[in-house]
Amino acid sequence: MKILFYSTRDFEKPFFEKLNDHHDISFIYEPLTLQTASLSKGYDAIFIFPNDDCSSNVVRQLNAKGIHYISTRSKGYDHIDYNLAKELGMIVGRVPDYSPYSVAEHTIALLMTLNRSIHKAYNRNIKWDFRLENLMGFDLHLKVVGVIGVGKIGSVVVKILTGFGCKVIAYDPVRYPFLVDAYNLEYVDSVDELYKRADILTIHAPLNDQTTHMICRESLSAMKDGVVILNTARGGIVKTIDLIESIDCCKVAFYGSDVYENEREYFFSDWSLAEALDGTLERLLSFENVLITSHQASLTDQAMEDIARACLTNVNCWENGTNSGNEM
Repeated sequence: MKILFYSTRDFEKPFFEKLNDHHDISFIYEPLTLQTASLSKGYDAIFIFPNDDCSSNVVRQLNAKGIHYISTRSKGYDHIDYNLAKELGMIVGRVPDYSPYSVAEHTIALLMTLNRSIHKAYNRNIKWDFRLENLMGFDLHLKVVGVIGVGKIGSVVVKILTGFGCKVIAYDPVRYPFLVDAYNLEYVDSVDELYKRADILTIHAPLNDQTTHMICRESLSAMKDGVVILNTARGGIVKTIDLIESIDCCKVAFYGSDVYENEREYFFSDWSLAEALDGTLERLLSFENVLITSHQASLTDQAMEDIARACLTNVNCWENGTNSGNEM
């Protein structure tokens, strides 16, 4: 099968090259857009990135160029009009499972860095400033942590936080009794209850109609003063303008995120010399109590190997006329 790999990242290529045994894969750095969809002519399948545009017009263009299969190199698939693709007879797959430890551990890294001011201490110390003023943190022990979304990643977060001695509460339509038994997890009946009780809120939910801008002025006002918010899920879950207002008035003490709602244009590229930038993101990055990483959470060797294997499994199965189990 001939496969076109959009939005190539150099760190991904070795994993796909190692695991690919017979497909003809071409790597290009261009993202998938309406303009670059034409580059897929002559290919059977494409591998796309979370920031690629696979909306309706792009899907139609891909179909016209002869693409039969689309596999996204991610768990999330809100960047794909998969209903239209299926109507056109295309098969769309994703990577539902890759190392959940990668994202869960990154979430805790954001929390610990912000709480203990590791980033500020580092910036001071390399300038030979070893003062401890304004670096005060707090014990995680006995803090109430609210987890929104307790799937594979959220479950690992629960396990880690329990090890710190936190009281972990969770909101998820699906409940797993083993987490209650193993980690004394408490499920709450409403997300509003979680907002009211949590000292720390960590988000591990998919982006859909129910979760888009779930964190907004109304939900933020229901939270405790000085709440810590972590988002390693999807950027669109947080309404950034409302978040900035809450940081400005000290409602939110710390915000750590690996995503941003308008990240598609900026993440994964070097904009250090650019002049016209996203003013909202620029404002968010200006806060000392905010730490943003650019979709780095899954950047571990194990996660990359899992993603490459799943994408190749998808096309291997489709080539043989069978389902991989990762279809949407």
